Amino acid sequence: MFKKILLLTMAVFFITTTSLSPSLKVNAAESNDTGIIHTIKSANVYKGPGKAYGTTGGKVLKGEMVTIIKTSGAWTYFQSNDDFGWIASKYVQSSFGEAVLTNGKASYNLYKGPAKSYGKGGSALAGTTAILFEKSGSWRHIYVNGQEAWVAEKYIQPTYGVGKVKASYVNLYNGAGKKYGTSGKLSNGSVVAYAEVKNSWRHVFLNGKSYWIWNAHLTNTDYDTVSQEGVIAKSYANLYKGPAKSSGAKAKINNGTSVVSLATMGNWTYVQTVSKEGWIWTDFLVDTTSTAKITGISSTKIYKSANKSSGTTGSALAKNKMVAISEQSNGWRSIQSSSTTGWIEEKYLNETMKISSKSEGISQTTSKVDVYISATTSLGSIGSIPKGSTVTYFGKKNGWTYIQAGNLQGWVEDEALSSISQLGGLTIIIDPGHGGTDPGAVGNGLKEAELTLDISERAQKLFDKTPIQTIMTRTAKTSSVTANDNKITTSQSLQKRMDFASANKKSDDDVFVSVHINAGGGTGGETYYYSSYSRATVNPYNADSKLLAQKIQARLIDYMDFKNRGTKEANFYVLKYNSMPATLVEAGFIDNASDAAKLKQTYYKQQAAKAIYQGTLDYYKAKGFNVDAYNL
Repeated sequence: MFKKILLLTMAVFFITTTSLSPSLKVNAAESNDTGIIHTIKSANVYKGPGKAYGTTGGKVLKGEMVTIIKTSGAWTYFQSNDDFGWIASKYVQSSFGEAVLTNGKASYNLYKGPAKSYGKGGSALAGTTAILFEKSGSWRHIYVNGQEAWVAEKYIQPTYGVGKVKASYVNLYNGAGKKYGTSGKLSNGSVVAYAEVKNSWRHVFLNGKSYWIWNAHLTNTDYDTVSQEGVIAKSYANLYKGPAKSSGAKAKINNGTSVVSLATMGNWTYVQTVSKEGWIWTDFLVDTTSTAKITGISSTKIYKSANKSSGTTGSALAKNKMVAISEQSNGWRSIQSSSTTGWIEEKYLNETMKISSKSEGISQTTSKVDVYISATTSLGSIGSIPKGSTVTYFGKKNGWTYIQAGNLQGWVEDEALSSISQLGGLTIIIDPGHGGTDPGAVGNGLKEAELTLDISERAQKLFDKTPIQTIMTRTAKTSSVTANDNKITTSQSLQKRMDFASANKKSDDDVFVSVHINAGGGTGGETYYYSSYSRATVNPYNADSKLLAQKIQARLIDYMDFKNRGTKEANFYVLKYNSMPATLVEAGFIDNASDAAKLKQTYYKQQAAKAIYQGTLDYYKAKGFNVDAYNL
């Protein structure tokens, strides 16, 4: 389960390491194991399996969790929250899975070694998630709450994963059957750790205790698609590189900041704000459908229901306190804060808009402008931005715009901004070559159709951080415009792609990028464009197509350490009959051992995606768009 969470949450990270040496050839064992950094305070990250390759400039810290991709001799190729590369294997320890601390006790002593004589090294509450390492007698080496420790194995219950309740509610039973009696209920959406199945009953763990529920009422949590909105409910929250304090804090998030929760691990939640991402302590987060601030009164009472006759809860909220709001009833709103829930009169709430983590564009300040905590001047300014500053904006409301400028986030009046970018109106159509029953070129254990989809999806995730809209001609879930059965010919598939492009074109500034892998005995990368325009039935965007090809080709060679085969003219169908500037990228040769060795590595597939992303931004910059805020 831990491996799944780490791998899937890391899909939202930007990977910013530099290229490996072009002479690197690795015959390594693939693993995708989970590990932690140990025995050293910090370790350098290298571009290849040896110090001679040079460092990426990154470091990993003791206690930091990593995903082990492969090993080569005494070196390990890994992914972490903030880095991607090679480290000496002696600094990495592989895990044996995940467990919870449970047997009915409220807390458990942690020790510095596999016996009490080593001395205590802290404690952990019941229900805490631990990562398992080696055994020693009746003791187990674990990683818990950001530290390595040992605990008596009798307190460890290995788990298979984390699931959610998918019924309106489920009873918690004391054994694998109704005859054992119940000990409570769980509502729809509740999350539990789970272990074995016995006679259609699932063993689950909650708050350090063991229960059984009907297995059909539990579904695996898909951390790749979780997108729960929330708000920081404390005065501030530290944002960490990993789900442990030892990973190091990299930023602070202020009270009231809107976030999107992407994954949980133990007592930690991985979140995104409009400009940051990382791990926070879950207790600092309140789930919400929307947010609001208490205004108009110094303190307001919280009631049990939507009327004063229901009586108060005994709690009150101070002015400017941020709360989560949901249900509405006759001038009252249901609220939730970090400390309480209940109802308050709606007149005391100033509702804020939901802020997406995806920007909508870039603007420039026309004068020195004050930034406010809400879309009103009544709550006071939190800072100012000089005239001529470039800001990223994320939403608009009643004459106000929510912006990010450096470390400053908040609301400014619309009249203080002027538009300097039209990126928000652009569409990029990414076309993963081949697909369906058409595998494309095959060689060295690779299929072109699979590689092009992988690279295209990675490129799309990079573009998702910009205002540019990206549309794929095919995805892992649908291939309606590709050769997805034997009844469609290659030429019909190509025409469907052109029909798709034409239907989704929004402006003359939209572009089309087709992704392919070459074959035929060569090596290196090349990018194609069509330039023989002679009649209205073919692509008239010759100059722009060539420019786009040149910009992507330059990045492809730089990022992939490929032989430069240049930009070339071609009459490929998706170039000749397109309705917008179009290019076709050939990211290496599948039948060349050296190129294929790179294409098998996650690092280089990400590099190819970065080349498409950055090359496209380079094209737009040459066309006069301001893209500086989105460069890698």
